Amino acid sequence: MGYVLGKIRTAVGSAQLLMAQKFYQFRELCEENLNPNAHPRPTSQDLAGFWDMLQLSIENISMKFDELHQLKANNWKQMDPLDKKVEQCRFCMVHLKTCTNTGQSK
Repeated sequence: MGYVLGKIRTAVGSAQLLMAQKFYQFRELCEENLNPNAHPRPTSQDLAGFWDMLQLSIENISMKFDELHQLKANNWKQMDPLDKKVEQCRFCMVHLKTCTNTGQSK
């Protein structure tokens, strides 16, 4: 159960950090971008780059919560590697991405 609690704490902590700090930082950058007296004044490209970084963090956190949902569906037991590969293939098919397990496009 310690494994599961660690996963839960990691997912929740990552989400809290993102909401409490990273979104606040993005808001501050947006406000500085609108302020002609700000030095240095972030550019639109700076904001876009920061937002892209946030998107990657959001996707990473989403994957952590997806893993928790899978653990819950498996009665909070670790999935064996074969089950994970099957789940990844389903994910690839749903999202129309290239499957890393077979190298084939779905």
